[in-house]
Amino acid sequence: MKKFLVAALVAIPMLSSAATYDFSGLGYFWAGSSVVTKTYQGQITFDSSSPSSIYSMGDSMPVQQGFITTYSNAVQLFDIQFNDGTHLSGTTGDIVVNNIQQAEAGAQVPLGKSLQIYLRNITGNGFTNTATFAFQAVPGQFSQADFEAVTGVMMADLEAGQVLNPLTDPFIIGTDIPHPMMATFTNGATFRLNSSSSIQLDSFTPAVPEPKSMLLMLLGLPLILISRLRK
Repeated sequence: MKKFLVAALVAIPMLSSAATYDFSGLGYFWAGSSVVTKTYQGQITFDSSSPSSIYSMGDSMPVQQGFITTYSNAVQLFDIQFNDGTHLSGTTGDIVVNNIQQAEAGAQVPLGKSLQIYLRNITGNGFTNTATFAFQAVPGQFSQADFEAVTGVMMADLEAGQVLNPLTDPFIIGTDIPHPMMATFTNGATFRLNSSSSIQLDSFTPAVPEPKSMLLMLLGLPLILISRLRK
């Protein structure tokens, strides 16, 4: 089998595409020779139904074999509050999911399945306008037989940088966004705001729907059933 890097373009609609996570932890900030510690709480919402752009490492990188998908502008909301009153928020960001089956020494994308969230256009005091979540790699799931049967493309025929059919299911190539995330990425995650800080991510859990939202959903279900029975 040839060694290659494939960029995956995926456009499959998902039934439940929006996900919201609460996160918290400790932030260590350098102020001259001293370090200031702050606790924080935050929330992030993203839509996993919009994988749209192609991401490729290029031929100059160490040889890799696998798939990479970028979900452009998937982030809909980012908000974080520190215990000293510092507040950051933003509404734009990309999600990149990697599923690498083979990687040579020095490769920038780790072996296995990993995920990064790249946030930008963040407003707040004392920070840069970008932030990054990096979920460390775990063993990636991939079936060559399933891939070839579904796509009609032989793995041995793929070349570096080749784009797959736009209808390729992300589950087939292992570049879907898992939910809940930490059930998959058991190796943990890192979170960074800028070069003068070290952000410890202690929890990253699905947000619990507000009681009002749950009540509206329960009240709406009978109406949907009645409407269908009348048709």
